[in-house]
Amino acid sequence: MAIQWFPGHMHKARVEMAELLPKVDLVIEILDARIPYSSENPMLAELRGDKPVLKVLAKSDLADPIRILSTLFGSASPLPAPETDCGVDPTPDSLSDCGEGCVG
Repeated sequence: MAIQWFPGHMHKARVEMAELLPKVDLVIEILDARIPYSSENPMLAELRGDKPVLKVLAKSDLADPIRILSTLFGSASPLPAPETDCGVDPTPDSLSDCGEGCVG
């Protein structure tokens, strides 16, 4: 007798995701901020292929902020420099300068 380790509800969810994923433009994946890599579902990554994904970190209030930042940006290339040509501010307020290099 073979032991079935893949529960029926997981198989059903996989089949439903496989049917729905071709109809969506973006996948939103909710991850536990305390263990973002461990909470990823490799089956979902396989099903979505090269479809864009937005990963949202839940429970970030329970996670170490330094670890979150190093997870997000530790192995990535440096962020690009901010845009310096922001144009004229159309909102009426008392601010006269939007910063160095900007027209205000």
